[in-house]
Amino acid sequence: MTGISRFTGALVFIFVDLPAFVIANLIQTYIAFKGYVNNKKAGDINK
Repeated sequence: MTGISRFTGALVFIFVDLPAFVIANLIQTYIAFKGYVNNKKAGDINK
């Protein structure tokens, strides 16, 4: 019983937490990339 509940818990973790983690990473990467591009443009204008 304990093994099954642990396995189920792992499955739930993989299906629920992993996509959320991936989405959070994508959002963070997108924000960082956008900020980088904006800073690059601002730097080019100032030169």
